[in-house]
Amino acid sequence: MINKVIICKQREHKRVPEAARHMSLSNSSHSSGSDSVRSSVFREFSLLLKRHNSDMKVRTLEEHKEWLDHLDSEADAKHRRKAILNITDNIDKYEKSEIPLIWVKATSLLKRDVDNTESRMLLELLSKCCLHCGNEHSVRLMFYFTLIDFCCVMGDKITLNRASLDSSLDLIFNGIDGLTHQGTDIVIFEQHATMNISQLLSLSLSNILNFNTRTCISFLSFLNNCLRNSTLTVDGLGMIIHCAQKTPSPEVLLCCFHTINILISTEHEDISDQSTYDLAYLITGAINLDNKFNQQLLKTLDALIESKYWDQFAYQLKILMESPDTNYLNLRGAVTILTDFALQDKEDWFVWLTKIFERGNTMYGQILECIKTLITDDHFCEQGNGYVWYNEENMCLLKMLREILSVDVIRDNNPITIASIYNALFQALLSKKWELYGLKNSSDLLALVIEHEELLSKEQISIIAQYLESYRDPFPQSSLTKILHMLDATDERTAAIVKYFANSYALFDSACKKLIEKSVLELLSCDESQSVFVSCTEFLVVLSEYIPTDALKSYVEAYLVPKQPRRKSIVSIGIDPHKIKWKLTEQSIALVRLFQRKIFMFPYLILTWRCCIKAKDTVALLVLARILMKMRIDADSLFYFCEETDIDGLTATLNRNTVIKPEGIDGSYLWKYPEDETTSYIDKGTLGKKFDADCLAYIDISEWTELLIETLRKPLDWELYTYLLSHLCPQLANYHLFKNDRHNIEILHDLILHQLKDGCPIKMGVGINKSDVQLAFVRTLSSLFPYYGFLGKSKADEMIKISLGVLESSFEKTIVPLLHNFSVSCYEIPSSIKKHLNPLLETISIRLTKKQAIPCLLEFLIALSDSPQIISPLTIDQLKRVFTIAFKLIEVSHDLKEEAEEADFVRHSFTDEQEASFNPSTSSFTVTKQMAHFYLTLSYQIISHWFIRISLSKRPLIAPFLMVKLSTLKRCDDTEAYKDLVTRFTTTDLELRVETVTSDTPNSGDPHYLHEYWYRDGKILSIEVNTTTGASLVVTRGASGNSIFNVDPIVKKEPDSFDLFQFGKNTKPASANMFTPGYVLAQFSAEDTYEDMVRIEEPHLIKSIQLVDTIPVVEFHKIGLLYMGPNDTTEKDILSHSMEDGSHQYKWFVNELGSIIKLDQNETFYIGGLNPGTDGEYALIWHDQKCQIVFHTVSLMPNDDKADPDRTMKKRHVGNNFINIYYDERKQDSFPFDIIKSQFNFINLVIKPMWNGKDEKDSVSEFYKVKIYRAKEVPGIFSTSHFKIMHRQRLAAYVRHLCTVANTFAQIWHESVSSEHCSTWSRRFAHIKTIKTRLKNQSSGAS
Repeated sequence: MINKVIICKQREHKRVPEAARHMSLSNSSHSSGSDSVRSSVFREFSLLLKRHNSDMKVRTLEEHKEWLDHLDSEADAKHRRKAILNITDNIDKYEKSEIPLIWVKATSLLKRDVDNTESRMLLELLSKCCLHCGNEHSVRLMFYFTLIDFCCVMGDKITLNRASLDSSLDLIFNGIDGLTHQGTDIVIFEQHATMNISQLLSLSLSNILNFNTRTCISFLSFLNNCLRNSTLTVDGLGMIIHCAQKTPSPEVLLCCFHTINILISTEHEDISDQSTYDLAYLITGAINLDNKFNQQLLKTLDALIESKYWDQFAYQLKILMESPDTNYLNLRGAVTILTDFALQDKEDWFVWLTKIFERGNTMYGQILECIKTLITDDHFCEQGNGYVWYNEENMCLLKMLREILSVDVIRDNNPITIASIYNALFQALLSKKWELYGLKNSSDLLALVIEHEELLSKEQISIIAQYLESYRDPFPQSSLTKILHMLDATDERTAAIVKYFANSYALFDSACKKLIEKSVLELLSCDESQSVFVSCTEFLVVLSEYIPTDALKSYVEAYLVPKQPRRKSIVSIGIDPHKIKWKLTEQSIALVRLFQRKIFMFPYLILTWRCCIKAKDTVALLVLARILMKMRIDADSLFYFCEETDIDGLTATLNRNTVIKPEGIDGSYLWKYPEDETTSYIDKGTLGKKFDADCLAYIDISEWTELLIETLRKPLDWELYTYLLSHLCPQLANYHLFKNDRHNIEILHDLILHQLKDGCPIKMGVGINKSDVQLAFVRTLSSLFPYYGFLGKSKADEMIKISLGVLESSFEKTIVPLLHNFSVSCYEIPSSIKKHLNPLLETISIRLTKKQAIPCLLEFLIALSDSPQIISPLTIDQLKRVFTIAFKLIEVSHDLKEEAEEADFVRHSFTDEQEASFNPSTSSFTVTKQMAHFYLTLSYQIISHWFIRISLSKRPLIAPFLMVKLSTLKRCDDTEAYKDLVTRFTTTDLELRVETVTSDTPNSGDPHYLHEYWYRDGKILSIEVNTTTGASLVVTRGASGNSIFNVDPIVKKEPDSFDLFQFGKNTKPASANMFTPGYVLAQFSAEDTYEDMVRIEEPHLIKSIQLVDTIPVVEFHKIGLLYMGPNDTTEKDILSHSMEDGSHQYKWFVNELGSIIKLDQNETFYIGGLNPGTDGEYALIWHDQKCQIVFHTVSLMPNDDKADPDRTMKKRHVGNNFINIYYDERKQDSFPFDIIKSQFNFINLVIKPMWNGKDEKDSVSEFYKVKIYRAKEVPGIFSTSHFKIMHRQRLAAYVRHLCTVANTFAQIWHESVSSEHCSTWSRRFAHIKTIKTRLKNQSSGAS
């Protein structure tokens, strides 16, 4: 049946007559309309040709013209065919107006008897002419009519030319397609009444089954163009489906599907059920042919879904899928279609997929593809299809997948598909989206993917390993076994899996634990992969918490303790030295990790150290050293590992401190301070953790001491040597760790002194010289003081002697720490200082040029004066040497102060939030005006300290020397004040007191009393006298203090006279006694001094005299004292302690530090603003002849939880002090510098007992660690800027010494203006001098 063609004209153009548009194809006669159209077109075409030259010449290139000349029947066939080809290939080179000429010549040849080959060549040329003929209607119609004549037989019944069906119809279709501009312009061709485009298409559709392949493709392409690009519609869907069924050509089939797709979209016609079934059969059979078919048929399915045919098609598709006769190919296609339906969320797709799945494993491959498509489609997975993926009750996709993968042939033949599915599952695992697949947790998903571990690629195993690293849940034994099968000692991915076992080991049951333990530890016997070995050692560390000690030891001995080869040849032949070093390092790391958990590992570390020495493995040795150097025993005799502190200066000296001195520290250094992430095997959580006392049984510290000695004596490497040297000092300071190893400590002591004297026994690193190493050893000496108790005096003498030798030879770098050590030695080993005092003073007196070392020298000289054992036996000459140094320092300080005058005054201020400075004491600093004034102050204080502390018998002998020296100094108030001090203390030890003269004239209202003021030689004298009895009150005011005397002269009384005879005689004496102030003064003054005295009478001067009493006669210091309990962490914790708090030894320290007085009974001593009641009942004070210290002791102050819960009343005292002492009984080695927030506390003196004596009642630690923590900008000029260890007998004296020196510095450092006075005596003298000046001015004015 020939389908009817209908033309729908929707554009606005001239309509073709209805008769022409609907002419029946069976009409054999030519209508007049048609003839008239042809005649009109022929005339126009003829006129077009006549415009050209009569010889038909073309206006083109000669070559192109020659080709056209050969397009003639008379031409040679060979040349003619060549011309046809050339013109065809170069048709675009001809002008549009010349195309008709070519057409005429070609059609003329076609009408002649030419063979099929030349005929196709000519038709190909005509097809090209159709494409390049332009838009001239007459030309296009003429071409069209010509082509129709070639392909159609115009008889009673128009038919297609049989000859053209076989040879040339495809070219005719191509030509007509070109004339219509690919179907976009068909209107003019509809004017052909007998064969318009519609009629041609209908005629061709009726004959399509007779078309050969190329004709069919050409026709369908032309048809598709017309349907897509015009308003033409065709009732030909059934015929196209039939054609698609019959054609053996894939190309034709694909074109048919293109046409079907277009016809379905138009929804113009109805189709039969059979055609629909045929279409379903076609689609299911062809959809999997190749990607082109798949893409086209998916578009066809999309069109069906959106069309009116969908229900009909879906029904026929179900019939197809249900039929037992449906072949394998169509079922595969059906699965593909169902996959597309799933992606478009069509109903029942999974029901039909399940039915196909249940047919058997023949469809497993295609269903596997379906699963791959769905699982890789994000949209499908995220649309809530979890139930389809997995459910417990019914069939689901993942159950299908599990069954499909159980078939060997499917697994073998679909590796790429399976890999894609697994990749999607792994992505869901990593992104934690297992719920998209209906799974409750990740373990279900993991169990699924590892069920067939043999299918997993290396990349997928890597994903499993990556995920397991952060996974914690245990697996059932079945899945665990699969994972254990993945372990491979040579595969880096195994490391991540082992880490999972380490992290989740505790969660497995006992059976699984045994499997894991066996499988993982077997990997340690292989050293092919470093990362695998490391992960296994980490697992062993975790395992150590769950297995018996003997089992752990057996594993350690089997896998971690290096084995020594029996013969050297075995090493050289069978073992790669680089692998040995690699494994040694990792074994060492593992042992270090275990040692931090199990102290009984200590012997294995010692053994491994010796193996590393033999292997010359510095890296492994550093690993071991990092933990062994952290060993400590705390004040409660508990073993622990500490976080290194107090090595800032040591590490900076050796160019390893990245904070203080980062320059030049690069990746070539094997260690630096602070340590970086490369030392992650040091568990920060174990640092400070205290182990049971029983663990000390495993620590034979002598083994470690011996290793230290051996390694320092014969260093393997500069890196190891510097590490041990920089960390040795704080470890040695832990006296209780080494106190029982006396023999080795003596050897180590001698080794330190030997290398201090002779230098290190190894080539030094870049930028390091001998003095740097000496400096490190000098700092280490500070930790040796506790050991001299058993080392003896001779060793202490040797230390001082060698230190003195270093001071003489390497002065610049070592003077500061050496002088600090000497200061401490004055308290700890005074006899050794005494023995070497002469050469020491001589060296110091020669070398006073290093201005930054001056404060250390000044502190040392003051410390010397604190030791009676040192100064008592000194001769006058030795004393003069000391004072000479002091006077030289005064001169140097004056010079430095004058130099600093040119610079701007620096006001040092601090905020409430302060940070501690860890710069070493050797760090340089600027000698500002304040610093120079501090130098000057301490230089003067040396005079007063020494002079008051030498015996009274020697003072008169040294006083003239001092007076002469003072007179030679630059004249200033301090010089004159010190003269007064020397004069005062030459013959007395009376201490200076805070004595305020309440009144110079207590009897001012009594006429029997006279009063006068006098000035002479820096003193103000006040004398009030009873004119009758001579009883006098004498007050002297000088720079160094006041003196008050009651003078009561002895006056012999005259006998009484009586009027015996009663003559009324006056019995009173003729003249009464008359005492005057001048008389009293004259009795105590020589004639010449009396003449130099000036009487003070002016009221304003007399008032100024009273102001002298407001200036203290002694130095005042207020120092905070705070107790830090074991659990104190906050400011309030510390400030809340009361008298009942604190350990026995803290109370002992308070008692040693000073005297406790009652505040309400004090009238004499400075108490630093403490008020009776408000600040408690008691106060802690200390004083000597010229100094008074009040310790603001927090524990002596009361707490008021209601009125003052934040302890602000306590903080107002300690928070306003420059210096605070912290008695620290916390377990931490570090100190929180800013725990008391204050802008004034910038120096904290921390005292830590080295033993708490918890097992002995009322015990006191033998040794204490003392260190000053200072705020940033404060230089490290104090002897405990690097910690020192003090014996309890000398602790209090040393602390007081530090407090006075540091507070003197702080008062000057914090002053808002530069001071000109170095003492309170200087300020008193200045005021008295002002009165003297006014007296002189008064006398000059009167004269």
